[in-house]
Amino acid sequence: MTDKTIQLRDGRTLAYTEHGNLGGKPVFFAHGNPGSRYMRHPDEAIVQELGIRMITPDRPGYGLSDFQPNRTLLDYPDDIAQLADALGVNEFYMMGTSAGGPYVAATAFKLPER
Repeated sequence: MTDKTIQLRDGRTLAYTEHGNLGGKPVFFAHGNPGSRYMRHPDEAIVQELGIRMITPDRPGYGLSDFQPNRTLLDYPDDIAQLADALGVNEFYMMGTSAGGPYVAATAFKLPER
């Protein structure tokens, strides 16, 4: 696994990892607290077997992702959209655990077409 980063439009760095079937169905995973882009199921073969391309970004201020001053929960979907665009992903699934749940809900609310 390799740490990857992109630069967002506002100049912040967003870090992420990918694993599983890199040609598979894209699923963005919102990690819990504490957590990072390294959070995953202990049996990584599951995502491979299910044909999932798991993309796990560090949320703002976690891991290698820059903090975003004055952010709100509804700012997070913009980061996901920019990451998806950078990866050439038009439509995707979203999942999260624990404190990542509200980020999943915000993304579904703000990006229903994706």
